[in-house]
Amino acid sequence: MPTSSCIFSYYCLFQASRETISKLADHAEIAKYENKTELQKLQEQLLAERHHAKTMERRLKQLQESSFRHTEQLAKELDMLKSTSGLSSDSEYYS
Repeated sequence: MPTSSCIFSYYCLFQASRETISKLADHAEIAKYENKTELQKLQEQLLAERHHAKTMERRLKQLQESSFRHTEQLAKELDMLKSTSGLSSDSEYYS
């Protein structure tokens, strides 16, 4: 038959185990919350980056189109200058 000190030590071990399990459960809950919060933060950052990328892509396309229009306009003006000056090739400009 177990002695009272033995029963007491089993009770102490049992109590210590319960406290340890409780602390581990608390840490797990905290970690779960922190992970969820971090995931939400990363998802928000991802959405912001996607929005920024789409905005930059749209601006790039606009600049490319604008640059193309300006280049065409400059080419037309150059052709007009060539026709009014009687020059027929680019080599005459540079010689």
